[in-house]
Amino acid sequence: MEVQAYLRKTDGILIPTGSIEQHGPMGLIGTDMLCADDIATAAAENVNAMVAPPFAYAPAEFNMGFAGGVVRQT
Repeated sequence: MEVQAYLRKTDGILIPTGSIEQHGPMGLIGTDMLCADDIATAAAENVNAMVAPPFAYAPAEFNMGFAGGVVRQT
């Protein structure tokens, strides 16, 4: 019933995505995902949409020299 009520007013859902690579010695891991989630939450208020949990995964090949990065195998 909740889904039916939601779909009567909108059919949009925002899925925030962002990588989880490092941002220097003092930067947070996950900064990109956290920012995407905040932006999606603010945008959702303007367009009357729901925000899904953030998808915190993206390869960052330019950061492979640092520990904790994700590499895509070809």
